[in-house]
Amino acid sequence: MTQGRPGRQPEVRPAGERQAHLQRTAKRVARARLLWAGGVLFAARYLPIPRKIAVVLAARHLVQAAAALRRPAGLVARFGWSADAAHSASMLVWAAVSRRWRAAALTNAAVAAAWARAARPKHRRVGTPPETTTHS
Repeated sequence: MTQGRPGRQPEVRPAGERQAHLQRTAKRVARARLLWAGGVLFAARYLPIPRKIAVVLAARHLVQAAAALRRPAGLVARFGWSADAAHSASMLVWAAVSRRWRAAALTNAAVAAAWARAARPKHRRVGTPPETTTHS
């Protein structure tokens, strides 16, 4: 069974080119995360959550983005998506137990899941066609 669009052969990159592509992607996501953090800081007083929580969340995004920009092939750039996935899961739990914060928690879970998806590099062995790749 093949994945992707029929009739289109996916590109398989050599190892060096793939690494460079992953680093460029990590930098793009980090820059977008910086903008997001700035927006959260700017809008903190208008958000439907306590301002201190918004500031802490924005600070986490700023630190994560700075680390990924400093070392785009480093640990944070490669596995920072797991912090977003954990945050998304925790917000789903919070939405389940707190009626008062349900809407804000669900919104935050969706945003964190989007960040996790954007930041997670596509793991594929060099030379392996995407049709045979399994994703966990």
